[in-house]
Amino acid sequence: MANTFREGRYWRVEDVPGKGKGVLARENLKIGELIFQDFPLFIVPSAVHTDSSEQLDDYLEAQLQDLCLEAKEAFWDLTDSKSQGPKSSRGIYFTNCFSIKQTTTVEYPTAMLPILARLNHSCRPNTEFHWNDELGCDELRAFRNISQGEELTNCYLDLTIKGRITQQERRSLLKSGYGFDCNCEVCSLPFNLLEQDDKLRVEAFNLSQTCFDLKDSLSSEEISNVLRTAERWFFLRKMLGYKVIHQLEAAEVVWHLAMLLGQEQTALNISREGEVLAGIRYGKESIEVENWKEKRLNPVKSLIG
Repeated sequence: MANTFREGRYWRVEDVPGKGKGVLARENLKIGELIFQDFPLFIVPSAVHTDSSEQLDDYLEAQLQDLCLEAKEAFWDLTDSKSQGPKSSRGIYFTNCFSIKQTTTVEYPTAMLPILARLNHSCRPNTEFHWNDELGCDELRAFRNISQGEELTNCYLDLTIKGRITQQERRSLLKSGYGFDCNCEVCSLPFNLLEQDDKLRVEAFNLSQTCFDLKDSLSSEEISNVLRTAERWFFLRKMLGYKVIHQLEAAEVVWHLAMLLGQEQTALNISREGEVLAGIRYGKESIEVENWKEKRLNPVKSLIG
């Protein structure tokens, strides 16, 4: 899908009140719809990140020299929340770089993605991105139905990690890391609803620390409780709008437990949900969707591999 750095078929960069620039939907978008493919201006190998700051600075300078004028302008137009004075290549890089997982290496290089970097943050985003290793780009899809003119948002934080759970924790990290006060739909909830949201997020985090291994010493009731715990974990991540990848993580646990316990209907139900979620994140024709479809149609074969 061809794009420029400021507009595409489904999106455009515009000023957003109180936020500076952002990305808006040019038309109504359906859940799971591919909004754009963002090809990196350049990729920084993990080996460049050493104790020597000069090595990274030299690498960034060399990469910028190789860019065309339009790409250079796109880079320098990005936000720099790290530099105290004028913008710097290092400041822009650390404000906007994205880790990518390539199948050719066990390490995680970082990429400068000029369109994806334009998306503002939300603790309950309406989009999700995924690195397409085959094409060498990040693909952004609609997390839910999005209306024309609505701002496209991305979550800057992994909200499943300790210290990033409550509103106060999230706001503190975003302020120190990016220099803004988060006023997204979650962080702006009335006090009573925000208090409830925080409690549910703490519960979801605590459930993620549960050991879901089934031991021979467990009674039937204890085994059933393990499955119910996993189902609750999945329910909370879905209800709270966690990223699809984190919902899929919980769904995978539920499916395996249900299969091991012989609860075929539970396994069937969660495999259907997994198939839908995989389509939202990876696309309906993806191998991830096929894997969940196999769990639904041939569960025993999927379980034993």
